[in-house]
Amino acid sequence: DPRYKICYADDHLYTTAGANGLLIFDVSNLQEPIERFRFAAAGFSEDVEVSGDYVYVANGYGGFRIIDISDIDNPVETGRVDLGNVDELSVSGNLACAVDNDNSISTEGLNFIDVSDPSNPVFKSNFRIINTCFDVVLYGDYVYGAFGECFLILNITDQELPVTLSRIDETDTWFNSVKISGSYAYLTYYQPFGDENTRGLRIYDVSKPENPVVVSDFTMNSDPHGVAVSNSSVYVCCDSGVVILDVSTPSIPVETGMINMMHPRDIHISSRYAYITNSSEGLKIFDISSPGDPVEKGYYKTGDYAIRISVDDNRIYVADYSDGVYILQNDIVETEMNGNIAGDFRLYNNYPNPFNPETTIRIKLLKDADVSLKIYDITGRQVRNLTSGMYPAGDHYIRWDAKNDRGQKVGSGVYIYRLKAGNITKANKMLLVK
Repeated sequence: DPRYKICYADDHLYTTAGANGLLIFDVSNLQEPIERFRFAAAGFSEDVEVSGDYVYVANGYGGFRIIDISDIDNPVETGRVDLGNVDELSVSGNLACAVDNDNSISTEGLNFIDVSDPSNPVFKSNFRIINTCFDVVLYGDYVYGAFGECFLILNITDQELPVTLSRIDETDTWFNSVKISGSYAYLTYYQPFGDENTRGLRIYDVSKPENPVVVSDFTMNSDPHGVAVSNSSVYVCCDSGVVILDVSTPSIPVETGMINMMHPRDIHISSRYAYITNSSEGLKIFDISSPGDPVEKGYYKTGDYAIRISVDDNRIYVADYSDGVYILQNDIVETEMNGNIAGDFRLYNNYPNPFNPETTIRIKLLKDADVSLKIYDITGRQVRNLTSGMYPAGDHYIRWDAKNDRGQKVGSGVYIYRLKAGNITKANKMLLVK
């Protein structure tokens, strides 16, 4: 079922499994994945997100659940909020948005939950809307939702009183996917009653959320299913293949390439590679360094109906309908991925990013090291010394609460986090939005 989700973190695979609930597998040994935990409740587990030591589950009629996985050998349910039929969710920092598409109860619509204390999640508010929600994104102080015939933007600065900033209603168009990148929203849409001229990608300028402006509309030849954004390129899965668009000038999207295949279902972009699940052909990997001439680099035929995909370094995880979860080793990019390891450590992208009010930075040490992790603004001025001292080998998670060394909140903008371990330094960028 395409509603069921899969994700990966720290050598463990988290997958929803309908009435079987949430399953956690240890995949540190790819040849022998081990089921470590099974969370079953009254409803169907339909969506899942992992953040730090916690798993957040949309459990259908079982409501919104939080699982503590700090001890992976003994995961425990630490908190829950009973709602109606929770089938989508988005988590950012200390806030969760649980989507309830049951129109017969009072919690229909968007439900906002404070998860700053995972053992005691607090229901903050409900924003009722009768339209079915197909996709929702928490992004800073805003929520962006694809509600079929409606594109909705809310301000959630006051979590107890979400405010509609803008609502765009259509009479013959259904929005079914939304992604946010910088000041732009990318929405796929189609005509549910068969009008072939009403389907494609619409780009909005949302720099002023109260007044989103259409900057372009790119019509496609077949129904779109989802969208991914990477740098200045957008990738749209359609019935006839994956359309690659250059959106460096968002008002003039230009088709730069096409990956021909029938019915691609999901896509993940990592570096120069596109990982695509195909309903009938399994997994395909394409080199998209030249978008005008994508080259197939790898192929794996799964046993049933490849739907969802997650990629971590050179490991690929494919949800294959009735045939379970495939775990694949991708030697094509092994050399490239190894090049991302600086000396004896690795610095990962912070999560979430963009963020508000806090984010987590993960580092992996291959051996004990003297570590310092500092935050700088875009001018190079130090903002915060997050940590310094000897750290043992292994994974470490360090949180930044968007405060400077004096305990004051910093403003929105791009910040640089720099890790030094021994004589090696590596830096990444992150975006704080308010």
